[in-house]
Amino acid sequence: MRLTLHWAAFIAAVAVVAAILLCPVFAQQTYTIVPVKPVTDGRPILPPPEFDYVYEGDLTIVMVKTVEELLILCNVEHQNTLTCSIRAYDGKSCVIIMVDDDLMRRRGWTSGLLLRHEMGHCNGWTQAHEGQRPVVGTAHWVTESHRIRLPADRWQRQLAKHSETFCPASQKGPKLGSR
Repeated sequence: MRLTLHWAAFIAAVAVVAAILLCPVFAQQTYTIVPVKPVTDGRPILPPPEFDYVYEGDLTIVMVKTVEELLILCNVEHQNTLTCSIRAYDGKSCVIIMVDDDLMRRRGWTSGLLLRHEMGHCNGWTQAHEGQRPVVGTAHWVTESHRIRLPADRWQRQLAKHSETFCPASQKGPKLGSR
């Protein structure tokens, strides 16, 4: 019985420390929106039609914060790389690694276009990029005023809702040990 109480006290102490450490982290996160500066120079990026469809295998998408992380995970050295894909030999699974959307937008691309490019590789398109096509039309970008936005306070509302779970000390109600 004594050993069980010891472990229960230890687990409770770890939970309290985790809550104290996690609550400030959640409160400090912010959400920023970076406007798209579309690539308009006609650079080819789209796969040929025979590879330009939604990948139907087991797809994993990994988002990283920096180009440096991407270069390490993709095992490449080209500093302009923003995405890569790693396809299983049998074609049944694929991993797409992408930098965060705001970094893509600063470089003039959208996550939709780069995802479409990498899905082409998941579908069997080679790294030689044979038959690559330019983006035609302007439907892939919209003006800043027409882009869909999350409500500005959504992040704060969700944090407040979840902080009640993670930070019970901030809740109003009975204190520990009271009956």
